[in-house]
Amino acid sequence: MIKALSYAVVHTPHLAEWLKMAGEHIGMQVEIVQPGECARLRVDGKAQRLLLHAVAGEPSMTMGFEAVDAAAFAQAREALQGAGYQTRPGSREECELRAVADLFHFDDPDGCRVEVAVGLQDAIHLEAAQSRASQLQVLSEIGREMTSTLDLEVALENAMRHTQRLLQAEACVLFLLDEAGQELVLKASGGAQLRIRGVAIRLEEGIAGWVARNRKPLIVNDVRSNPLFHSAIDGQTGLLTTSVLCVPLETRGETLGVIEAINHPRGAFTESDQRM
Repeated sequence: MIKALSYAVVHTPHLAEWLKMAGEHIGMQVEIVQPGECARLRVDGKAQRLLLHAVAGEPSMTMGFEAVDAAAFAQAREALQGAGYQTRPGSREECELRAVADLFHFDDPDGCRVEVAVGLQDAIHLEAAQSRASQLQVLSEIGREMTSTLDLEVALENAMRHTQRLLQAEACVLFLLDEAGQELVLKASGGAQLRIRGVAIRLEEGIAGWVARNRKPLIVNDVRSNPLFHSAIDGQTGLLTTSVLCVPLETRGETLGVIEAINHPRGAFTESDQRM
């Protein structure tokens, strides 16, 4: 039924000392969940092996056992209840902090809390879920701000600011097609301070022009080696471009312009960034 002693939960009045010991002296990976209050620590590919909570009173430790699967989890709970142990379900917050699918707890013969959990997440899955939640929050903010102002320029600037924060790029810019459909005009930016007044490129020029013409996204992680790159635009914006993610902005089959993310913080944009 139980496959491992999988984690421990420590309530301590010495959180800072725990973090220093674990992070600096024994090489555990530290994730601060809430500064000064809670932290997750791990030593392998799992989301956590040690959960630390700050308390003002006496320290305590809870052991967390992991069941093989959902059936074994239910079987373990039934066996404990049959033996006279009162089991209680874990709360949603407890499951989220421990990065498990479900848990229950009971008191051992010494009165100490013991937990049994199932579905301890891998760290990469937890990080992906957290990233997705952050993305959805930012997208919600964009939608809310777009509908809260009648000033189109302000709305576009807010959208680019949020998009830049979402992608963590150095800057995000919005080019819109002019009325003649011959030029892409830079209308809004977020992130690095750009000189945007009067910046425009012809539709047949540059990465942005190619994306607008072909209605396809494009990732270029080394712009200097790509023949589409139009270096003159850097002189107009004041930004030194190294990598670009550019996607078409369309509605009802009509191309309105493009959105361009400039300079990924780790050098390379991915298809995940493009889908977002």
